Amino acid sequence: MGLIKVSLMKLIRVFNNQFVKNVSFLASGTFIAQIVGVLMSPVLSRLYDQSDFGYLGGIITLSLILSGTATLKYEMAIVPCKEDKERNSLVILSAIGLFAIITSFCIISYFWPELLKKLSGMDYGPQGILLLGTLSLLLGVNAILIQLSNREKRYKRLAKKSVFDKVSLTSSQLILAFIVGSGTGLVLGNIIGAFFGLLVLLPPFIKELLTITKKAKPLWEIAKKNYRFPVYSAPQNLLNSVSQGLPVIMFGNYFGAVEVGAYFFAMRILQLPSALIGNSVRQVFFKEAADSSDDFLSLRKKFKKVTFTLFLIVLIPLCAIFFYGENIFEFVFGKEWSNAGEYASWMFLWVGLMFTNPPAAAMYYILNKQRQQLIIETASFILRFLSLYFGALTGSMLLSVKLFSLVGILINCIFIGYIFYLLEYEYPNRR
Repeated sequence: MGLIKVSLMKLIRVFNNQFVKNVSFLASGTFIAQIVGVLMSPVLSRLYDQSDFGYLGGIITLSLILSGTATLKYEMAIVPCKEDKERNSLVILSAIGLFAIITSFCIISYFWPELLKKLSGMDYGPQGILLLGTLSLLLGVNAILIQLSNREKRYKRLAKKSVFDKVSLTSSQLILAFIVGSGTGLVLGNIIGAFFGLLVLLPPFIKELLTITKKAKPLWEIAKKNYRFPVYSAPQNLLNSVSQGLPVIMFGNYFGAVEVGAYFFAMRILQLPSALIGNSVRQVFFKEAADSSDDFLSLRKKFKKVTFTLFLIVLIPLCAIFFYGENIFEFVFGKEWSNAGEYASWMFLWVGLMFTNPPAAAMYYILNKQRQQLIIETASFILRFLSLYFGALTGSMLLSVKLFSLVGILINCIFIGYIFYLLEYEYPNRR
């Protein structure tokens, strides 16, 4: 009882009031959004089958890889930059990369249709290319607007975005189940959700964006100044996105769309805690850390407290899913999803640990350690690929998931531990 009381007291005192207030704005909107998602998941799991979610998983995976890399990560320099003209240049650079890379990918995929099949193990055709390109562009523009909003601390608007995004997404998927009745309906729902999210974030910036080219510094100058983002952060994000999406890509080739759907559906459910709190903490912590980047003593203290608190929050659900995942999924989503619950039992070991890494992810940018982040991500990609490949050779989907999860635990420990080491030993006397 004494240990529990001490832990609760630490949870109460862990953040300063302003930090809690800012996170609360984001988390409140995200909470409403995720409640909608949770309530609709049992319905959608009965309207769409596992192959439909497999189709959605392939499109989502590829669109996240494209949208997360095509901006060359210049949008991540928007929050720390001090001048509005530099911010405008970063927006332009992000937008140019986004539209150029995604358009080029879609054109290549259209004339070389085997590309998408090799990447995902599924044949999407021209319709799939159009859906993929549209969703990727919308997600990329949303990412830029999120960083603009974060820079100006528009947390209420970001909270509204989460609600409108999720409500429009799930309601569209529900309606389209009766109109389209396939995985295409699930993808269209995501496109509609991303579009409504964009509509919420865009209004405060319309006037500035219309005249942005007139109020910007020379693009080459800003690109050179922020070279770490395309040189280190973009490849790191690409490797991270690909390694996170490897199960969908490789399972599609080795085990088929049904198993991909089971895995992807389980991942959707397991990522709810991260979507609820983790992403909100990431955005606010990034801004707070950027503003106090010269005070390493304060930075170290805040990083430790936030990371420890996130671990305490996820500990109980992690244990529950590990021991009872299969029973929970079968009861909530139907007997046909029991295999997804079995996968979830192991997957949540590393997904839960990922929930605690948003402060560490922000610190790599704050401390300009993108090169080290890229090295960790490269090792992660190799180990994850080998784990999935070995599991696939044995013909066991479950073994693949177990090995992939164990690698995920190792990588996340290294990812977070490196920042602990830097703040504790490399910068111990800095103020």
